[in-house]
Amino acid sequence: MILGIDIDDTISNTCELLVEYGKEFTKNCLNRDKTIEFNGNLSNHFYLEQLFGWNDEETGEFFKKYYKRFVENVNPKPDAIETINKLHDEGHKIVLITSRDNFADVNAKVETEKWLKKQGLKYDELITDVSSKYQTCLKYNVELFIDDSYTNCMEMSSNGIKTLMVDAKYNYNLNNEKIRRVYSWPEIYSIINSERK
Repeated sequence: MILGIDIDDTISNTCELLVEYGKEFTKNCLNRDKTIEFNGNLSNHFYLEQLFGWNDEETGEFFKKYYKRFVENVNPKPDAIETINKLHDEGHKIVLITSRDNFADVNAKVETEKWLKKQGLKYDELITDVSSKYQTCLKYNVELFIDDSYTNCMEMSSNGIKTLMVDAKYNYNLNNEKIRRVYSWPEIYSIINSERK
């Protein structure tokens, strides 16, 4: 099976780290305090602006300061690396699809490849700077797509691509009968195995 897999908040615990950096940035650079409350209704990966009440300029400043740090230091989700490696070893094609793009002096593909190598993740393709994950899935004949973004999952499932949405504190209130919510990588493995039968 050809699996299309997002990276941030799907393979890695990106939100956790970005919120930590976001609090630091808001307090130290913007001289504001902000209490974070997740309501579970954030449908895409641009949740930082909504959580912290930043404008576009402030968001740009944040990523200029923290982008490379988060790409280098983010931790994988529990069981993600082991499960994906097992799927790869069993013959599934792993296509990593991320909207991470080049920012300031950071080459997203190079830095992401370094992180993936450090984690020991096995994969067949890494596609960065993706503006349409749906078009990318079509190009690579993805049969099952895994992401944390409700918006991306809806687009895939509405166009006939099987989709698993990774549960997160910013998407827990967003549900649709076309999207199957998943809570762990062992669960994802089990679902993929049942698809093969």
